[in-house]
Amino acid sequence: MVRQSDRSGCKNLFQCAACNDRRDLMKKGKSRIEIKTSRTAEFTCMSRAASYRETRECYKGADNIAYVLVPGFVKLLLRFPRVCQLYNKYLAPKGIYEYVIARTKYIDSVFMDVLEQGFDQIVIFGAGFD
Repeated sequence: MVRQSDRSGCKNLFQCAACNDRRDLMKKGKSRIEIKTSRTAEFTCMSRAASYRETRECYKGADNIAYVLVPGFVKLLLRFPRVCQLYNKYLAPKGIYEYVIARTKYIDSVFMDVLEQGFDQIVIFGAGFD
C-alpha cells in the first residue's frame, strides 16, 4: 500500500506507488497484471469490505480480509454508512453493490458447504480479490 502523498495523481486506489515505477517494470518485460490490480478487483474488494461494515443483515458479510486490504482512507470512508449509501446511489452502477454481495454470499455458502462435506481440495479459478 502507498501513502496518499505518494499517489502522484494516479486514480488507482490500490497500487499507486508511482506511475514511473510501473513504466520501468513494463520496460523490463513485466506484464500489466504483475504490476497493477484491475479496477473490477478493486471494486469487488471495496464492496466486500463495505459489506463487512454493514449493519443491515441482508448485506452483512464476514470478509474481514477485504477490510484489511483496502487503503486507510477507504477504511475511514467505510466507517460512515451515509458515505457508502451516497457512493452506491450516485457513483456506482445501479445494483452493482447488491450483485457483488449476493454473488459473494452465494460463493461463500457453497464453499462452506463443501468444507462441511469433507472435500479434500477446492480449486478456485479466477483472478482478483473475490
